[in-house]
Amino acid sequence: MKPKIVIADEAHYLKNLQALRTKKLSPILKQCKRVILLTGTPALSKPKELYNLLSCLRPDVYFSFRPFGARYCDP
Repeated sequence: MKPKIVIADEAHYLKNLQALRTKKLSPILKQCKRVILLTGTPALSKPKELYNLLSCLRPDVYFSFRPFGARYCDP
């Protein structure tokens, strides 16, 4: 399956890197040309929870948590 666009509703469920849903869906999202993430749940004040969502949208920019964490998570 090689979709060109994916729309993921309730995208806030993808923030947990250990969840089975995230492990199955993230590779599909990362290979798509277009990804739309929908959620009505506000993001918490923890940048590390946004990392996985951002890496699904832009895997070329957010390819590793280490630089993201150094910049946004105050290690």
